[in-house]
Amino acid sequence: MKILALFLVIPTLLCGSPIPDFPFLYVVGQVYEEFPTKSAKMTFSVQAESEKAEEGERVLKDASKLIMKMIRDTGVKDAEIDASEVRKHRVSEKPFNEEQRQVYYSFTQQFIVKISDLKIYPTLTEKLIGSNEVSSFDSEFFPETSPEITMRLRKAAFKDAKDNANGLAEASGEKIGRIHSASEVTYEEMGRLMGETRGGFLPSSAAGRDKVYEVPPTVPHFFQVFVLYRLAGPDNAKSEQDGGGKGEQRR
Repeated sequence: MKILALFLVIPTLLCGSPIPDFPFLYVVGQVYEEFPTKSAKMTFSVQAESEKAEEGERVLKDASKLIMKMIRDTGVKDAEIDASEVRKHRVSEKPFNEEQRQVYYSFTQQFIVKISDLKIYPTLTEKLIGSNEVSSFDSEFFPETSPEITMRLRKAAFKDAKDNANGLAEASGEKIGRIHSASEVTYEEMGRLMGETRGGFLPSSAAGRDKVYEVPPTVPHFFQVFVLYRLAGPDNAKSEQDGGGKGEQRR
């Protein structure tokens, strides 16, 4: 498995730098696995446009009622349907080769439908996509998960990270020390490695356009962990012993 990793030995030039002032390795551990599909989520919008605001609002309301009935008749429970507030937007545009601007009102309502009974997914998808009221249809599939599965994946990802860090350290004549920080979420900047923690995330897979009507038997997912290891060389011996204190300032 090819893993992206960075080998960084950075001297401290400025006090208060967000980057650790000790030699370290920053690695990514990954594990790939297929999960049985457990549920699905559909996201789509209902839209209406009219030169008169009252008429556009009425058209959208009627269309939304029709869609809600369609979803319920398929067997979806109300608790699995989330309809957003109606968004009203005044549009003023000048069509190509036209002298006067056209002004009209656009109304949009977004729906998120969770499907726990996957047997109804193909039927409902076909009805929604075939409806003139629906636009911007998209779907995602989610696997069956459990605390045991999550823990197994975490351990595998950490093992991959450690194996990769050991390989890099050995190639450079170094040895890895203790973990300084780790996260299951990508950090936007290196300084956020300094103790910030976040929760995990639920794996999902978007439906391909050519298979939007089908339920995939499994959901592919890359589970990964981002780990910053201290290096256990002589220059870092003091900070290893004191459990995380800053080493001597080097010039």
